[in-house]
Amino acid sequence: MIITFKKLFPPPHPTPNFCFQSQSVPVPGESETVVAAKATDVEGRLSALLQETKELKNEIKALSEERTAIKEQLDSSNSTIVILQNEKNQLEVNITDSKKEQDDLLVLLADQDQKILSLKHKLKELGHPDEEEDELESIDQDDEDDEDEVDNNQGDN
Repeated sequence: MIITFKKLFPPPHPTPNFCFQSQSVPVPGESETVVAAKATDVEGRLSALLQETKELKNEIKALSEERTAIKEQLDSSNSTIVILQNEKNQLEVNITDSKKEQDDLLVLLADQDQKILSLKHKLKELGHPDEEEDELESIDQDDEDDEDEVDNNQGDN
């Protein structure tokens, strides 16, 4: 009795597939049908394993491509985060500078008001008529009335 088995040999060129070569090996005490059934069973399992290996390699390739795409997306997101963080920092600096400038302007405005009051008192001491003061107050009052009208008109919109 002679049994033919297919042995797995690597191919002559580097590929993930394998070549089969048949080789006859005698097995004492087994009938040819039992040996043929076992050989068919082994060939079936081998074929199933090769198919599963092929499917797993395809899945690995797909997952690798997905991983690469996700990594590129992560790198892009990290770059965007850095850009936005820099913009945020610049805006915070601008806000700080604007607040300082606003505080400086408020100080200058307060100083200006003090100078105006000081000059008004000097005018009174020098005997200047109060009419100019009344005119100035009238102008201030007109400005306040104009602001009230603007506020009321904006409230209507």
